Amino acid sequence: MSIYGRIFAAMYDRMLASTERDGLTAHRAALLAQASGDVLEIGGGTGANLRHYGDAVSSLTITEPEQPMVKRVQARIAA
Repeated sequence: MSIYGRIFAAMYDRMLASTERDGLTAHRAALLAQASGDVLEIGGGTGANLRHYGDAVSSLTITEPEQPMVKRVQARIAA
């Protein structure tokens, strides 16, 4: 786990905050509201999509290759 990876993961949500406010959150919500059944999310990052999955999703599997991001998505899942 590189120091760069840890810093990037720690800053990721803050770096995207204005983009999220400017429409990315609405886009995520509209897109993921249509998800149903067994869902595989590849590259889950910090877990920004988690709150947008609806009741039609019966199971959700998230993959993330970067360990610092894994820690963040796991924290979001736990919360």
